[in-house]
Amino acid sequence: INKNGKLDLVKSEQVLTGPQRIAQIVQCKEKCEDGRDVFLANTHLSFPHDEDSRRNDRRQAFEITLIQRALSKARRRTSRGKTSSSSHPFSSPNSNYFEDETANESLEVICGDFNSEPTGLAASQLEARDFVNCASAISEYMGVTHFTHRGEEIS
Repeated sequence: INKNGKLDLVKSEQVLTGPQRIAQIVQCKEKCEDGRDVFLANTHLSFPHDEDSRRNDRRQAFEITLIQRALSKARRRTSRGKTSSSSHPFSSPNSNYFEDETANESLEVICGDFNSEPTGLAASQLEARDFVNCASAISEYMGVTHFTHRGEEIS
């Protein structure tokens, strides 16, 4: 967060999404009167290491669900004024993560390397929960953006 920017850093925490995977969750506040809370999640979803792509799709979808639940839980905790540092905001992956009455009071962004196509299962799950998939919103096909560890094209 740029110190001279439009956001103040409130806190930064991590969510364990797998044996060797984490996502970083950053809570910020807009530097204006009645500024919104802004929640940013940065992740690097698991890379497909086996030939069964459906298995990795499910693993990625599980990881993104954990991240989205953690974001929503942090937002709800903040909107209720429960910002105690003694209670870990991401302790229960079984919390209700669907929208509630405070949804318009904050901004949630999930970004990072999804290691999949913009139409993949993880991105589709987020779209089903009213997130905007920026990659698919700008174009049906963006072209190759990078290559996998195996040399496969990824858009």
